[in-house]
Amino acid sequence: MLNSYGYNRKTLEQDKAILSAVKAHHEKVRTELKKHEINNLVMTVLIGSQNYDLDDKQSDIDTFTFFFPKIDDLMTAADVNSFEFEMPDGKCYVKDVRTALNLLKKTSPNSVEYLTSKYKYYDSNFEDILKHYINNNDYLYPMVHCNYKHMLMAIAGMAHQLSKRNMPAGKSYAHALRLVDMKYHFLESINAESVLELRAGGSIELLTQIKRDTNKENEIVYTEQTDEIAHQLQQFAEEYELSDKEKEIEITGKLLIYSIQEDLFKRYIALNKNILMENEN
Repeated sequence: MLNSYGYNRKTLEQDKAILSAVKAHHEKVRTELKKHEINNLVMTVLIGSQNYDLDDKQSDIDTFTFFFPKIDDLMTAADVNSFEFEMPDGKCYVKDVRTALNLLKKTSPNSVEYLTSKYKYYDSNFEDILKHYINNNDYLYPMVHCNYKHMLMAIAGMAHQLSKRNMPAGKSYAHALRLVDMKYHFLESINAESVLELRAGGSIELLTQIKRDTNKENEIVYTEQTDEIAHQLQQFAEEYELSDKEKEIEITGKLLIYSIQEDLFKRYIALNKNILMENEN
């Protein structure tokens, strides 16, 4: 099945399998965090190649889970230590939800992926709040676009880091091409989810081939092209000037992020009211 950009789209059965894996990660993390007296998970979301239809048989299923810390840590700690758990099909990276909200206020590429991935599992305690904001494009779009300049600089920064990471040159180049598409859709899309789409300029097969290419003769070319993309993204970000409409979107997005933060914290406090009362006594 092809999507609107001409790339292979997953079948319904494949979508269900990924969503089932994301849910399984969520429940596994719930069990593990109880050992640390952490009982309030918020959501788990898929990260990586499946979000871009760039996965192949070698691809893992990696996820992020966000949680509220213990009530005492919420009041006293700026941030709670993150966790990382091995899963049968990949890894799950686990972070304090306050970290995720702070990243969202900056419009980091990672936070955009968390929100716009279609493979999300909402914990039942917070599901209605998350759906109210995230499943509504009128809310999601400005939240994803609340800091244009930071997003463009962050995309450029990620591209510069590719040559410093210990990964094959072909994989770095494929990541760089993906970042170019993210920049394009971040600025041009009218639907928040399409930020993760890829443009019709190549093919899934080609990008996957580049990603897996270990031919030594191609490494120099891939490295040069990756560095050139990083330079172009940096220059574009530095020179970019926001329009009046974009400035209005930023303000709306920031207000919505503060609203979802307030609603999540109110729910968390309600869920932990008995603990709070015991601590007072």
